[in-house]
Amino acid sequence: MPSHRSFVSELGLALASKSRTRAFSTINQHAEDTRDLLRSLHEFRNEYSPSIRILHPQSLSLILVEAVAPPKGWDFGIASWRDHIALTLVCRAWCSVALHTPSFWSSLPISTSLEFPKTLARSKDTPMIVRTSGRIAQDTDRERYFEAFQAMLEPERLNEFHVEAYYHGKRALPKDNPGRVYTTCERVEGRL
Repeated sequence: MPSHRSFVSELGLALASKSRTRAFSTINQHAEDTRDLLRSLHEFRNEYSPSIRILHPQSLSLILVEAVAPPKGWDFGIASWRDHIALTLVCRAWCSVALHTPSFWSSLPISTSLEFPKTLARSKDTPMIVRTSGRIAQDTDRERYFEAFQAMLEPERLNEFHVEAYYHGKRALPKDNPGRVYTTCERVEGRL
């Protein structure tokens, strides 16, 4: 096994003659490579962990769905993409169960990522839970954001829809009763 301390010492010597910018860039690249290696080592270790692999796939499926369930009592909260992906990286068994559990993918944050359609497709025909604060960052690709938003709003699949919108920094929707749950047939007044 190579000594990591000797690697750092050798790297320090090799970078002594480089510019600070080049050294910084090289160190960042090694750090990124090390993170990837560490992630792979954790996955590899988890393949041999009896406590992780002991769970029956149906039990693990329920645990995964609960792990990314919207936070209780917070209408607009949702598990992040990182939360979903982190759970698929535990080991191959967890990844396989997650990929074959449509309800694990049915409560996702709206994203402009090019991977979003593929990830959304994993939810299959499972009823969707859509939660959004209605705030769109200035640098967001608005067209792709609204395409993703529209893809999640298929009426036959919409199980829950929570939206909170702002106009000039003030809450604009829902206007009359922010804590009220609306059925799909009711009209909600407000400005978007």
